[in-house]
Amino acid sequence: MCNKSFGHVVSLRQHMNIHSKEICFECEVCCKTFNRSFALKTHLIIHSDIRPYPCQYCNKRFHQRSDMKKHAHPHKCEICGSAFSQSSNLITHRWTHTGFKPYHCDICPKGFQRKMALQRHHKRQHGVN
Repeated sequence: MCNKSFGHVVSLRQHMNIHSKEICFECEVCCKTFNRSFALKTHLIIHSDIRPYPCQYCNKRFHQRSDMKKHAHPHKCEICGSAFSQSSNLITHRWTHTGFKPYHCDICPKGFQRKMALQRHHKRQHGVN
């Protein structure tokens, strides 16, 4: 189905569940469904206080390895070197370098890089909540 190959028949059978429309495992907490028991087991950690994955730099702990890896390998600004854990934060940070202001006041010609700044402006300058 996808041309992947496996060294063990068991691994192939487990992988074939991905292509199956059959979903066998449901999280009792949030009702999210999974087609492999291991995926459900990994998911259940997010509903607990267990944080088995520490950051090697700051020791902050995470529920899932993928979250720790995102944290440990931040998105860096190529202009000033500032680092962000989420790519969306890097994108909005870049606006400080480009001067891009996507939020515009509908009362006066001022523009803002952040929605909160526009809301603050509306309140302070125009008395609008």
